[in-house]
Amino acid sequence: MELIRLKKIQQNDIPKLFVYIALESASPVFLQIDRIRKQLEPPYEDPYLVINRSPKYFTLRIKNKEANVSIYRLKLAIYPTTTNPRARETYNSKLYKQCAYAN
Repeated sequence: MELIRLKKIQQNDIPKLFVYIALESASPVFLQIDRIRKQLEPPYEDPYLVINRSPKYFTLRIKNKEANVSIYRLKLAIYPTTTNPRARETYNSKLYKQCAYAN
């Protein structure tokens, strides 16, 4: 009986939440929709401006009002850069009058 050891209990009920590290310095953030979405509706709303930050929630300006939102509903708003000179190329051929390709 002395050789029997108890097995460590694995706690599966504690969810591991993901939070962006760069969220501490981000100015515009996307807000996750927390309701049943319509068909083909994106999961995040427009980027909103961050007014104030605290460890568990951010204060955002939504429709000219300030609202406190949990950090678990936020996502970084990253805008594409257009510094690449080959971002848009045009191609002419007999079949196609003019096509634009975005890389």
